[in-house]
Amino acid sequence: MAKIYTNFTNFSDTDLLVKGETIIASMRGNAYFTGPLPPIADVKAALDAFNIALQNVSASNKDAMIIKNKARATVETFLSNLGLYIQFESMGDERALQSSGYELLARRSSMPVLIR
Repeated sequence: MAKIYTNFTNFSDTDLLVKGETIIASMRGNAYFTGPLPPIADVKAALDAFNIALQNVSASNKDAMIIKNKARATVETFLSNLGLYIQFESMGDERALQSSGYELLARRSSMPVLIR
């Protein structure tokens, strides 16, 4: 069964913005996922708030960094939860998963058992 990658903690801030926008664009009007949870509008609002917070960050402003980090955590949670919804609704259908904008996890190949 195909699965998608739902962990965004290792993404740079810029990469997270790009990936979030890609997912939002892919999910809008997606016939495979007609009732996404969380709603795409909520994910978009969180991503927009993160983008604004990211633009307001400066090296000397610790409060702005705290706000940015909190906004990022919200985006990561929304995208992870949306990914769980997508994984569940798709029932592993690779075509549906690919349409979501998420990356597919590499499939594990089974290793043959060596007998002596």
